[in-house]
Amino acid sequence: MVTLRRSLPPMNALVVFEAAARHCNLTAAGAELCIAASAVSRHVATVERETGLILFIRNGNRLELTPTGQRLADAVGAGLGHVRDVLASLKQRDVNRTLTIACSHDLAQNWLMPRFRELAELLNDWKLRVITAASYEDFDADDIDLSIRFGDGNWPGFTAVHLFAEVQRRALVCGRGIPDLCARASRAPSGIAERIAPDPDEVSSAETRQ
Repeated sequence: MVTLRRSLPPMNALVVFEAAARHCNLTAAGAELCIAASAVSRHVATVERETGLILFIRNGNRLELTPTGQRLADAVGAGLGHVRDVLASLKQRDVNRTLTIACSHDLAQNWLMPRFRELAELLNDWKLRVITAASYEDFDADDIDLSIRFGDGNWPGFTAVHLFAEVQRRALVCGRGIPDLCARASRAPSGIAERIAPDPDEVSSAETRQ
């Protein structure tokens, strides 16, 4: 099988060609790429030599794309643009792998933090962050992914999974629709609950923003 490396001109030359095609000017393309106009000309010549195609009609530093050159420029721009967009998405997804958990001060100190290590191991592909607040209203902020709160689980826009019971109260975890985390939340009775709930008979709960 012919590899991409063998079937395509050098990647650097294609990048320079794409810039030259957009500017139709060697000097402008060189300025964008921080190389000399003569270097742009050499890279373009490399693409033409490797492909056997005439891509530009030259007039000094000015360039005019041939129909063939325009087709290749469109293809290179779309291909490299797609690679750029995918990389940006992947990098952003890595940045967003921080899971913020909100709860009351007392619950964090007496219940969550003693179990934090186990929770971190269970969610080992997330960076965990815990914040505390006195009011549940603060738990609805955009930067809160999950919150632990006492109640009956009847909060519009959330799905509740029971965490554990206290005298006349129930604790629940609340989240904001992160796909793989939601899948884990749906398995809470055999996953998170059994790992971190204070009593195996007191099943834990996760609540997820719809």
